[in-house]
Amino acid sequence: MSEGQICRLLGIAEQERERLFAHVGLFNHEWDRPERLIQLGTLTAAETSEISGGLMSEDVPVTINARIADYDVLLVLGPVFPHEVVGFSGGTNTFSPASPVRKSSTSSTGSAHSFRMRRSSV
Repeated sequence: MSEGQICRLLGIAEQERERLFAHVGLFNHEWDRPERLIQLGTLTAAETSEISGGLMSEDVPVTINARIADYDVLLVLGPVFPHEVVGFSGGTNTFSPASPVRKSSTSSTGSAHSFRMRRSSV
């Protein structure tokens, strides 16, 4: 999103942004720019198998936006809306393993859905 789009989303005029909130960082996630991510670790195939009850067994890199290292406090804003598989988006889904990485986001989201589906049917 552009700076103007972010201001509109937050309900502030661009002039207010410059005058009142110049010291506040407002950033896009940039999940599609590998240089803006850091890897925190890796969930091993054994760990994903245990977590998923055997539904998945593969190494999953755990990456997060590198800006997390620049701040003591982060406020993550995003939509919360009905989701066809997990109930609602957002919340704890905001921080999930591998979600910011294009290559693994589909498998991570798919496995998270599988975990929840499995748990809800037990």
